[in-house]
Amino acid sequence: MTEELYRELRAVEPARRWLWLSDRAPGELRGHWWLAFIERAEFDASPAHTASPEGLRDSVDLVVDLIDLAERDGMPRHYAAGRLAMLASSLARSGQPVEAPQVDPDRVARRMLATFRLDPGQAVAVAARLRAAGDNAGDSAGDDAGTDDPEADALDEIRWLLPDLELLAPYLTGAGPIDDVRQWLDESTRLS
Repeated sequence: MTEELYRELRAVEPARRWLWLSDRAPGELRGHWWLAFIERAEFDASPAHTASPEGLRDSVDLVVDLIDLAERDGMPRHYAAGRLAMLASSLARSGQPVEAPQVDPDRVARRMLATFRLDPGQAVAVAARLRAAGDNAGDSAGDDAGTDDPEADALDEIRWLLPDLELLAPYLTGAGPIDDVRQWLDESTRLS
């Protein structure tokens, strides 16, 4: 991805982005291609790099759109949710308000938790089973290779997101998300 290509993307109307990106997507290494666009847009979405509130809002909208489109194109849900959480926590930490509901910390936390395929009790049980079996399948959190154990894969995805949930936790305001995130963070030491 070149800077020129990124600038072209910024000029594309949001409703046409999917088509524009689909026409230019490589056949191989698509994940890296998406990530290059997302990371470049994240740079623009940093309050330290954007002078105006409108420019910041436009950049945040672009990042969120790119993450959603990448997920639509095959980016794993947990990875997309983690990218969104990093953006939301960075914006919240900056103290500069952004009128963008899609990066509201409570909303992002709910999106992250919705990717979890195990509840906390199940995750603790799977982690205990893997430890007892001496199975290291869960040690490759975020590894796209996966295992032949869907529960171990689900645990990996949860482990992948827990650091991002922890970064987001101080900015949560709703009782539901606070309680749910706290429960997961309290159990995190039992998930290794």
